[in-house]
Order: sequence, then C-alpha cells, then structure tokens
Amino acid sequence: EISMTVLKKPSKKIYFILIFIFFALFGFCYYYLRKTAITFDSGDSKNTVIMNVMNVSKSINTPEIHVFSRIKTDEAFKIKSRINETVLNVLVKRGQHVKQGDALVMLKNDKEKALLDHAKLALENSTKELKRKQVLFDKNLISKSDLDRVSSALYTDKLRYQNDLEMYENTIIKAPSHALVADLNVKVGQLVLPNQVLVELKTDNGKYAVASVAEKYFQIFKSMVSDKSKHTAIISYQGTPLSLQLVSIDPEINPGEIGFNSYYQFTKDVSAPVGKIFRMTAKLLPIKNSLLIPDASLYYDDVGPYVYIVGSDKKLKQVQVKFNGYRFDNKVLYSVISSDKLLDGAQLVLTYVDYIDLGKTVVPKSVSN
Repeated sequence: EISMTVLKKPSKKIYFILIFIFFALFGFCYYYLRKTAITFDSGDSKNTVIMNVMNVSKSINTPEIHVFSRIKTDEAFKIKSRINETVLNVLVKRGQHVKQGDALVMLKNDKEKALLDHAKLALENSTKELKRKQVLFDKNLISKSDLDRVSSALYTDKLRYQNDLEMYENTIIKAPSHALVADLNVKVGQLVLPNQVLVELKTDNGKYAVASVAEKYFQIFKSMVSDKSKHTAIISYQGTPLSLQLVSIDPEINPGEIGFNSYYQFTKDVSAPVGKIFRMTAKLLPIKNSLLIPDASLYYDDVGPYVYIVGSDKKLKQVQVKFNGYRFDNKVLYSVISSDKLLDGAQLVLTYVDYIDLGKTVVPKSVSN
C-alpha cells in the first residue's frame, strides 16, 4: 500500500507576516546604519553648515517696477483771467506738459504784492501785540475790554491778509491739473480783462496713463525726474506693447489713495479704451555698480536693508546695502542692490538665514555668479 503526503499551500496570513518581518528588519538596519554614520561624522556637522552662495560681480542694472495704470482722457479746457491787468510774463509754450499747480502766466502784480506784504506785516504785529496783551491781562494789569479790542484787531488783519493773498494769487495763473499746453492766447505786455481766455489746455492725443505707485517707491521714482528721457514704460493692449514716456510725478494724492501718481503720455496715438486698467512695466534709470540678487536674500532691520556674506573667518557677516528696485527676469523677481562695502569676489549668501545658528562655520557651496 502506497501512502502519499500532500503538502498544503501556505496561507495568505503567513505571507503577510513574512513581508512585515522583512520590512521591519530593513527599517531597523537603515536606522542603525544612519545613526552610526551621523555619530561618526558628528565632530564636524554640529559646528558647520553648508550654504549656497554667489560670487559678487557688480555691473549696470536697470531696475523696473510693475504697477497698474489706468488710461484717462480729458476734454480741452480754457484758463481765464479773474482780474483786469497787464501780462508780465508767459511761463510756458505750446506743446509743453504741465502738472497741477505749475505757473502758466504771470500778470503784473506790483500793487498786489505791496498790499500783501503790508497785510502780512500788520498780521505779524497784531499777533505779537495780542500775546503781549494776554500776558498783561493774566497779571490783571489791563481790562478784558482792552484784550478784546486787540483780539478784534487781529481778526480784522487776518481777513485783510486772506483777501490780499487771494488778489495776489489771481495774478499767477496756474494749471488746475496735469495737461498739455494746446494754445496761448496772450503775450507779454497785453492787457487782459476778467473772463478772458489766457491758455488752452488738453491732454496729449486726448489720452494719457496714470500709474498709482506705492509710497515706498517714491525715492526711487524721484530719480526719474532728473532725466525723463531715459525712463520708459510699457503696457500691453491686445498683445501689442504700447510705449509710454514719463511726463511728471505728482506726490500729491487724492484722499483715500495710497502712494502717488505718475503721469505718462503715449508716444503715438492708441486705440486702447479709456478707463481700462493695464499692468505697466516702468523701467528706472540704470544703476551703476549694482547687483541682482534673489529677493529672498535681502533682509531688513531698523537701520535698513542688508545681506549676508561669508567673512574671512568663515562666519556669516551682515552688510548694509541700498535697495534700488526690482528686476523681473524670466518671471523671477530679483532685487537690485548696491553698496560700497560689498566688494567684487565676496561670497553673498543665498540660503535663508533666519533659522540658522550664526555662530556656525559656513561651508560655501557656489551656485552662480
């Protein structure tokens, strides 16, 4: 009689147990080996840190700022005289751009100036006299009626000064807003009458762009005024870049606005609709001996912006710098910085520093120049 032994196939439960044991052993070995390796290298790793750096190499960079601009238009408007007087000086010419408050025409104002100076002196004397009388009254040396009489005289002098100031300001014809001088209707020596048109203003080509710029860029934008011809700006309409030329910067803003306005004229006629908002790229004046760094590598404290470099002792060192604006290259944001203390060849740290022990020795890893 032949007997046969039939081997049963292992159950799925045994397979799962074996797989679990395999991964447990693998994890234990990996942890043990890693711990051993770290312990073996701990003499260096505890006191050093690897940081990405770039070698400082200064050049000429042109910062730029991206802002949003709105296209506006104004109808031509006429500036009229309020008084009967002779034209003393014409301060603008046809085709000239003016901003709000710019003087356009000066009328003869010798009489108005003399009256204003006299009223100003009288107001100053009345103010001093009231202060003197107030001291005497506080010491019970004069009566209340004497003090009231001086106070009344001061009030009268204030009204006279305000009236004479208004008369004097009527002799200086100013632009009520940003505009282009379209026509001049007077000349020096001409007698003008009340409501007579002196200057006609309009916006260039009927359209211009106004960019609302953050207040922190005001000092940077001021540099553009010194040489407006080197400043350019571009907005894109239906895929077509439209070139703009800076006209003026107006630090005076309307209530509720943030920052200030810069005005641009179009270099040629455009069909872009009025009121439409565009993203505008404003290029600033070139900055010599400047450096492009990732924006995250620039830090700020109460003194101002600064960066970190690797010192000669292989420790992190702060260097104060000047922030000149931004540059967008291949959709990456860079800060444009400059500093006499930032020497060519120095290793500028790119790694984020805030959570790193500044006492550690830095092992530089060069990334780019």
